Amino acid sequence: MHSWAHMTNGFSPSQPANSWQRFADEARNFLIPKPDHNRQRARLLQDHRDLDELISVLTCGPSIDDGLITRLKKRKLSLRDEIARVDAEIVSRQVRAPP
Repeated sequence: MHSWAHMTNGFSPSQPANSWQRFADEARNFLIPKPDHNRQRARLLQDHRDLDELISVLTCGPSIDDGLITRLKKRKLSLRDEIARVDAEIVSRQVRAPP
């Protein structure tokens, strides 16, 4: 015969009934995409567009600061990598989300 603790994966009957609900809520929060990711993605995209526009303006100007433009382009690439990371996180959460 199995013990109660074994059948409940370690939860004992002396624990409050809401512990299962808390566990379910934590799992749901982990699986469902958070609005924070969408806001973060939107902010990163806006920063990327702003840098693109700034680089265009600076390269068309009378005096070009190659060092500054290089740093801005590196930052733009870094933003692109951050956007890809956030996109991957959003997709992985959607794949794991319950139907």
